[in-house]
Amino acid sequence: MCRNPSPQFFGVKMNKLEWAKYWAGKGFAVVPVHYVKPDGSCSCGNEHCDSAGKHPAVQWTKWQKERATVDQLEMWFDGRLKDHNIGVVTGKISGNIFAIDVDVGLGKDGQDSLDDLCMAHDDLPHTFEQITGSGGRHIFLKAPDDVTIITSKNTLGSGVDTRGEGGFVVVAPSTHKSGNNYRLPASNIENVEAADQWIIDLVKTDATRMNGNTVIQDQKTNMWGDLLDGREGYMV
Repeated sequence: MCRNPSPQFFGVKMNKLEWAKYWAGKGFAVVPVHYVKPDGSCSCGNEHCDSAGKHPAVQWTKWQKERATVDQLEMWFDGRLKDHNIGVVTGKISGNIFAIDVDVGLGKDGQDSLDDLCMAHDDLPHTFEQITGSGGRHIFLKAPDDVTIITSKNTLGSGVDTRGEGGFVVVAPSTHKSGNNYRLPASNIENVEAADQWIIDLVKTDATRMNGNTVIQDQKTNMWGDLLDGREGYMV
């Protein structure tokens, strides 16, 4: 269903390791992500970082193909990276779960675009989702095993991106550069539901934009054609 997020949020107190295990338990491949320091800079140490608190703190390509074990999660989130944000890798490594990323705020019309999309097709399934640090939404859906979902900007309209193969998203309880946390709605659906066929048709790798049928393949690859990143251009 296309609906506005609840103003109430899931408020269970857990530490970062417990949260990492929570996300892993839902089928996601988990990675540590850099965090925003009190002065607003990124923990990566790059004073010109334009993706503060939103890019992986570990070798990116490895964890697109290999899931972290419980021992690895404990080494990260109960060890030297316990202050870091949490991210989940989307796509086949996470059971082919993908995210519809709805951006809202000044100059971002993602919710309007999503409402228009649903009017043209159908409501989205009631499924697991989170509220982002900027007030947007990550709506998680599962694709069939034989389908590859694209990672791209404005895939489903202005301000509605997809995070599929080669992508990732920052997840609760991570802190956004705004100072807000990524959170789960209090009324959240716990299960990641299967995407309807009309959604799959729009976001699989041979999908085209609704406006003009422009192919939307803007994933970053290396010289061998391997997918490298999900944050556009950053990790290349």
